[in-house]
Amino acid sequence: MDELQLKQHLRNKKYSKLEFLHDESEQHSNEKYLGYLYFLQDSRRDDTSSTLNKIIEKQSSLSQAYTYLGEIAASIYNTILDINIARIYFQEAISQDESNLRARWGLFTQTKQNDHFFAALSRSYSVDNFELINRYFIGWELNFNKLSPDNDWSLLFSVIDDERYKYKEHCKDLLALACYYEKQYEQGISLIKNTEIADPIVLKLYLNHGLISRELAASKLFSFQAISFLFDDHKAIYELYIKLKANSEDTYSKSTLMEIAFKAQEYAEVIKIFEGENVSLVQKGVKTHLIHQLAKMELGHKPSESTKFLAKHNLIINRDIDTECLHKALTINYYIWIMRTQTPNDNIESKWEYEIVQRLLNDYDLSEHYLYNRLNNLLSSLENDWEVNYRNTQINSLLKSIESHKATYNDITSYCAMEIQKKNYNEAIKALENYHDHNSPTIATTNLMGNALRCKGTLEEALSYYQNSLELMELHKEFYEHVIYNYLDTAQRLGINIEENRYKSLRNKFNEKLVESFSLKVHTTEKPSHLYKYYPLNINTLDALVNQYFYLPSKHQLNDPIEMPELEGIGETSLMDKNFRVCSFSNNSNSMLMWSHYTLNHEGMMVEYRFKGDLPKATGIEKVSYNPPQKRNMNRNKYIFNQFLLTKNHEWEYEKEVRLLSYKKDKLYFEDRNTVDFDDSKVNASIVAVTLGYKFPQSKFDLIKEIIHTLNSKRSPHQEKIKLKRAVLSEKNSFQLKYVPMC
Repeated sequence: MDELQLKQHLRNKKYSKLEFLHDESEQHSNEKYLGYLYFLQDSRRDDTSSTLNKIIEKQSSLSQAYTYLGEIAASIYNTILDINIARIYFQEAISQDESNLRARWGLFTQTKQNDHFFAALSRSYSVDNFELINRYFIGWELNFNKLSPDNDWSLLFSVIDDERYKYKEHCKDLLALACYYEKQYEQGISLIKNTEIADPIVLKLYLNHGLISRELAASKLFSFQAISFLFDDHKAIYELYIKLKANSEDTYSKSTLMEIAFKAQEYAEVIKIFEGENVSLVQKGVKTHLIHQLAKMELGHKPSESTKFLAKHNLIINRDIDTECLHKALTINYYIWIMRTQTPNDNIESKWEYEIVQRLLNDYDLSEHYLYNRLNNLLSSLENDWEVNYRNTQINSLLKSIESHKATYNDITSYCAMEIQKKNYNEAIKALENYHDHNSPTIATTNLMGNALRCKGTLEEALSYYQNSLELMELHKEFYEHVIYNYLDTAQRLGINIEENRYKSLRNKFNEKLVESFSLKVHTTEKPSHLYKYYPLNINTLDALVNQYFYLPSKHQLNDPIEMPELEGIGETSLMDKNFRVCSFSNNSNSMLMWSHYTLNHEGMMVEYRFKGDLPKATGIEKVSYNPPQKRNMNRNKYIFNQFLLTKNHEWEYEKEVRLLSYKKDKLYFEDRNTVDFDDSKVNASIVAVTLGYKFPQSKFDLIKEIIHTLNSKRSPHQEKIKLKRAVLSEKNSFQLKYVPMC
């Protein structure tokens, strides 16, 4: 029987076809047949001891017998799933006799682990066994990624230099690597220069260490390797393509050249290639057209009808992430161009075009694209220019009101704030002094005066005004976090030590007001004032339900490990504390994922709450924003409070989360405000409905009914009663839940 077929029968357990292996005459005809018989018996769970004894007799020792079996196993079991079979026999052979060189080389060939290679090489070289060295070491067997300075490079030099070693020409990459780790850089560079094609791992080490140029590295690679090797150097890739194309006219398509030229920012070349092709839109393809239009916009061309059409219509038939990102990029470019043609008569956030651009920039695929930073910078530039122009428009309008003596208090403070933003500090100071000549100073005007003086560098005078603003706040019990920040920050810059208890009091007030700045707004909830919370069924949930409170966990109790990330400017040594807590609600009233994640596989409940706006001290409420990790990292030092508490990775977007925030408080009681003497330490909220999960235990129905009955009995006649519902599978759609009333 053909040995290939024999091994296949062994792997497929076709035992009936292998009975001839028991024939001793067959065993004598082929020295491998005893090994095949052993693995036949092993596969059938038969006794192998007799066959093993025969193998030991022929191989002279147990160690050599296991080596023989390892070699047979390696020839039979060579897939990734069963490759360990041979390894086990080689390891057993070594455990029987550490000097067994065949077993050591066999172990290396099976594992490709560098430590096994150096162990086999060292022992073989110490006994001058070049027969085995030349059989197993040709020069490319090693895993270059796993080699390190700790390997025995001097041994490698000695072996390769020995005249008995046959494969010196195959070892140039390995020698160059050895030279790198042994710091024999000149010899290594010489080896690289004198080889036609070098290993990318070796080249990268020399390149990253500044020992060779990028051009030399690219010249020692195949073209496909060079392009991936120069992955972030688009200009070098483009030059390489041009060079390769010159050598072979038909090697690369025009569309490929366009794409590479675009990445290299050779926009004029992109347009030249595209417009030089006399073929139809269909033949050129959507991606090619997108690149062409983007190149034109990069060169400042006015968007054509084609640009407008491509930006507004997604013509991508087959899903291709790169093409989809190019379409999003063109749409962003187009709407940014539209906004640049508009007069800034309002904040840019009010523009629907801006909302589209922001939504697209929150796309995960786009955030990973090579154009993302460019697009983000494009929007930042627009935002800055828009803000400057809008501010100038507002200032001119406010100045006219001031000069005509028709300005309101808000006009004056807005004018001064804008002049400070424009760095026109003297104009702001002049306007504020004029106001103070005719009116009593206010919290806002003294704070603005402090801002203008601080920006001018007169910190002592600025601190005096901040002190006045602080005193007015305390007098009227009207606190603002930015005033506290300005006072404490300026004092710190001047090296003035504030009494410890005073500092702690102001720091606490700063963090309280920071949270309080987030109040319930119309846009906070999708169903007006209603939010939903998914609970597991446990004693804590029942306690919160009966006693009407929200529990606010700390950072370490949340399910996302990157919640409340470590950010500069937040912590015990900073003004902004990190001792904030959150209670999570959702605008998503029917989420299969949230039922699964938060109710212990549908065995819990969902509670619907109605919030009426009133919140206790040091408490706030706000929607969570969802951004790709790339964008979060770019903005990590902007709006750090929002980054810390109100931003999550885009994967969580389905939750539509709204957070009740507190400073230091871990429990907030709530009640429906229906009397004049409402307890303002409580959240003004009430339970609207309780929905039991699809798998809520029937044995607990009566308990929940009793709790709801008790809560309803405490409500006044004009207050709406709590509804009790249950989640069931919809009859119309068995993949969806619906909620039905319970009697």
